[in-house]
Amino acid sequence: MTFKTVKDLLDKSLADWAVDNGAQPNLTRHASTGHPPMVWSTAADLRAAWGKGMPLIQPEVVGKKRGSEANLVLALRTGVAGKPRMPLGGPYLLIPKFRKSLTGSTRAVLTTRSWTLRP
Repeated sequence: MTFKTVKDLLDKSLADWAVDNGAQPNLTRHASTGHPPMVWSTAADLRAAWGKGMPLIQPEVVGKKRGSEANLVLALRTGVAGKPRMPLGGPYLLIPKFRKSLTGSTRAVLTTRSWTLRP
């Protein structure tokens, strides 16, 4: 999966949340002291970003077809490390739509762990 695809999905998720909630989301609430903020303006920003005390994308999953194990993906799919699914209260990314966006097809990439974050 390309960075542009990830960025577009995250941006759309925030835009959908804003429409449903009548306000812009406040991502500063997710800040982790001593770590880079949760931003994704560039691929490097996203790889460095932390939220709720954990990296959004752990270095060990990048480029190894283990993208479904990334904290960001887990947070969007089910919740991670005892924290609820994000964005809190929805609207959630729909998994079939998410799968199609990730691959350009309808392969079940999130369940087969076959996608990789690429620059």
